[in-house]
Amino acid sequence: MSRIDVQVEADSDLLSVLQSVHDNATSNRLRRMIDDGRVHIDEKVCRVARTPVIVGQKVSILPRAQGDAPKRQSRSSLELPKILYEDDRLLVADKPAGLLSVTTSKGKEKDTMHARAFEYAAIEGGRVFIVHRLDRETSGCMLFAKDERTKRY
Repeated sequence: MSRIDVQVEADSDLLSVLQSVHDNATSNRLRRMIDDGRVHIDEKVCRVARTPVIVGQKVSILPRAQGDAPKRQSRSSLELPKILYEDDRLLVADKPAGLLSVTTSKGKEKDTMHARAFEYAAIEGGRVFIVHRLDRETSGCMLFAKDERTKRY
């Protein structure tokens, strides 16, 4: 993602402006962007979601690498997946043979491709939804949606 600059066209608050730009993102994800120092109003970092913005102000959203907060680390012992492709709505990861796509109904397996992708997304405050499954012994690309709307397509 590259830097996004938005000219405020109506008096509002910062969170509302972000919601208009990222209409599929959850409020928590947008707040995390603010907390990470990735959102600026007129070139100054803003860390309060309900900060009023007025017509003519410029809101800038910086890419993850340009925020002023350090990147979060995984708190899990799960190995993070190899990411083949990622954008704002999709995540494609390489599933190795021998790993379940999702946990079974008995819930005994904790290390699954879904768990690994979920952990990866959680590092940045996001979520993932399984689009399809692969058999345990099958290796290949697994597609995850980052929001429920994308999952439905």
